[in-house]
Amino acid sequence: MHHLEDLMNYCNIKPSVLQNEFHPRYQETDILQFCQKNNITFMGYSPFGQGDLLSDKTVMELARKHDVFPTNVLVQWSLQKGVICIPRTSKPERVRENLHYSSFTLDKDDMQQMSHLNDCHKFCWDPHRVI
Repeated sequence: MHHLEDLMNYCNIKPSVLQNEFHPRYQETDILQFCQKNNITFMGYSPFGQGDLLSDKTVMELARKHDVFPTNVLVQWSLQKGVICIPRTSKPERVRENLHYSSFTLDKDDMQQMSHLNDCHKFCWDPHRVI
């Protein structure tokens, strides 16, 4: 967070988009709230936790409940949190799966279950280790 605060203190033009790792296991709500407060679009990368979350028990249960793919649950969760996410895949069938995310909504209980997955686990690089 300090990187973003430092940038905001020194820049003449504030950033319009922040790209940050974001998924149920790594939610960084403080940065998300900072971005929302400062009208910075938050774009989350690695929404599937590099594939790890596709087999998560909670994600799979919600996918069955809504009759969708686990990828759809993860994309919809991000969108309902106000985060833009662009899932990355090289497989055409996964691209088709990812397009079906908007046909359902996670209810309050679903969102709560997903939020409980937060254990601050990063799958990508860690900006906290950068000076």
